Amino acid sequence: MKTRTRSINKPAYWHSTGHDDQESETAHAASPPERPDEALPDIDYGPVFDPSTSFRSDIVIISKGDMIIYVENANGPRQYLVSSTVISKTSPIWQYWIETANIDNKSSLCPRIFIDNTDPQAFHIVALLAHDVNNGLPKIVSSEVLYELAIFCSRFKTKSLVSLWVSGWIEQLYPEAIEAGSLRWLYIAYVFEYQALFESHLHHTICTTRKQAKSDCLLLEAELPPDVLGTISSAQNEILRRIFSTCSQYFEEQHFKQRAKCYQGTDEETKHACSVYLFGCFLAAMRRNGFWPVLQDPSECCLSPVEVREKLLAFEIDAYPLGGDHKPCSELYQFKADILVQSYTCRMEEYEEHFKTPMLPPESAEGSVRNMVGSHLWNIPHWPKHTFDDIYRFDQPSTPPELSASLTPEPCGEEDEEDPWTETETDDSSD
Repeated sequence: MKTRTRSINKPAYWHSTGHDDQESETAHAASPPERPDEALPDIDYGPVFDPSTSFRSDIVIISKGDMIIYVENANGPRQYLVSSTVISKTSPIWQYWIETANIDNKSSLCPRIFIDNTDPQAFHIVALLAHDVNNGLPKIVSSEVLYELAIFCSRFKTKSLVSLWVSGWIEQLYPEAIEAGSLRWLYIAYVFEYQALFESHLHHTICTTRKQAKSDCLLLEAELPPDVLGTISSAQNEILRRIFSTCSQYFEEQHFKQRAKCYQGTDEETKHACSVYLFGCFLAAMRRNGFWPVLQDPSECCLSPVEVREKLLAFEIDAYPLGGDHKPCSELYQFKADILVQSYTCRMEEYEEHFKTPMLPPESAEGSVRNMVGSHLWNIPHWPKHTFDDIYRFDQPSTPPELSASLTPEPCGEEDEEDPWTETETDDSSD
């Protein structure tokens, strides 16, 4: 991101829309400069803008503005007429830029600040809130806009200005926010301090995100801070170490025979023959999948923990020569159970400091919305499609009776059969 200041006069073709009851006005070009049609970006800003002006690039936030903010991203440029005094109060960053622009352009009637790589919709929302023009704000925003707003607030330190409104927008997107793991929602929850929502998406990200060389997370969509990236990378390496450690134990024949039992043999000779054959087939299957004789260093593995686990759970033993009765033995239930359930330790101290200050006061209505979102995730955990403790959702073959009890998890947070969508009063400490 870079900024430039340039001295210009207020454009002659800017004028009010005629809405005297609103401070927020949209600039109509009486004689706009001619330009190719392809230069006019078709951006759908939703209810924030008058549809009749959706193709125009000049927006008046306040008619008595004294500064133009020029915002541009890949979708095209937008210009906003704002009050420099109001914008300078939104954050120290804006205060510095505006003071610098005013000093450099003392003779200018309307200095201009250029900002690139910034979403115009995010700036528009912040500018409306800064000028207290709340009637121009949208009632509903998409998760894409929330994500861009989170990036803007993180870069320009304007989170406190939008927090109250973000709460209502997230409430309306609540089903989407908990439906599946998302890097965007992970970032939104981090910036706006929804800790329960953040940790839920963090769990999904740790389990499913691929890695590059040297343990760097392949997170191209979200601009996560280093402490969160470090937490993800550390947890992924720990899961992979545990998986590979389990595999290495099964490479020892004695350990394999103890864990991979014969369920059909009636005498020791038959059980021994079954174990010997299974052990050889197991090593052959591990070789085909690249896990034997040498296991990869977890820090150099580029697959996600879920992908590694699925490869280990998917391999099949060749046709069993001892008869169809021994087919259950070849399923290796105990090995797959040991691989299926893996734990990891999140270095919460890396990011816990970020969530110490509540985003909203608990007595406010918006605070109860935040508690509802967080409490719902605590009481009914957010299980993504693939996690390391949802074995009851994993498609696995029928389990022998003697293993059924050990593989069936206790119900998690389902003692009360209340409607999870019913808003209830909750204690803030649960969040």
